[in-house]
This record gives sequence, C-alpha cells and structure tokens, in this order.
Amino acid sequence: ATWTSIISGYARNGFGEEATSFFRLMKMKRIHVNKLTVLSVLMACGTIKSLLFGREVHAQIIKSNIHTNIYVGSTLVWFYCKCKEYSYAFKVLQYMPFRDVVSWTAIISGCARLGLEHEALEFLQEMMEEGVLPNSYTYSSALKACAELEAPIQGKLIHSYASKTPA
Repeated sequence: ATWTSIISGYARNGFGEEATSFFRLMKMKRIHVNKLTVLSVLMACGTIKSLLFGREVHAQIIKSNIHTNIYVGSTLVWFYCKCKEYSYAFKVLQYMPFRDVVSWTAIISGCARLGLEHEALEFLQEMMEEGVLPNSYTYSSALKACAELEAPIQGKLIHSYASKTPA
C-alpha cells in the first residue's frame, strides 16, 4: 500500500518519471503489484508518453490476468490515446468484456485529440447503441470533433442530447 501511495502521488502530481522509477524498484524488490499500482503507473506513463514502458506494464497486466478489469481497460485505452497509438487503444476497447462511460469517453476524447474526428463520432454512436449514456466529458469531446469537422448539424444534435441528459 505504501509503494502504491507513493507511485500514485507522483503520478497525480505530474512526476511521471519518479512514479515509473518507483514502480521499477518495486518490481525489482518483488513487492506485490495490485490494480491500483498498475492504474497509477499507467497514468504516469501516459503523462510522460512513455510508450515502451507502458507496453511493458500492459504485458504484466495480461500476465497477472487483470486486463479484463474495467478500470484497467479504461486506463489502457486512455494511455494508448495519450501516446497517439489509436490502433492499440481500439484493440483494448474491443476486447473489454464490459465498457462503461469512462472507457468510451477515453476513446472518444482520444480520437478527438488525435484528429480522428469521424472515428470519435462513430464511437459515440456505437456507445449509445450499446445503451451507455454519455456524460459531460463525452459530449464535450464529441462537440470538439464536430467543430473540427465543421459539422453544425451533428453538433446541434449532440447538443440536443446533452441538454436532455441529467447532470
């Protein structure tokens, strides 16, 4: 718990290099890694865009059989989008047994940031078809995609949905 707290604190405060260093040290000392540790180190890897180390962590996640966890999956999607690896983010999302608003929003906002506006809107549609309700972050990313595409009709439709969604 102490190691995870240190890694998490570093990751949340923008010290990604320090967080990944502590994670390496933790592994070297054979201290048990749990889901919270993995989530924190993935956040650190995304913040510093350390694709190589993040992939190593992803491999450890698979070996530990925690890759089906919704939080781990959503964080992996976010991580790969931060590292501009859309195809990996999509694969992770595709293989998640359950997807919630966080995992969908991670891919939608990631696509919007990467200039993949059409894909962002397609994911929004797929999300809604799955019965997952968007939140304000999802709508914000979708509206950004509409603005980049200069698609006012789609933007008005999304705005309409957003205004009818409870806060």
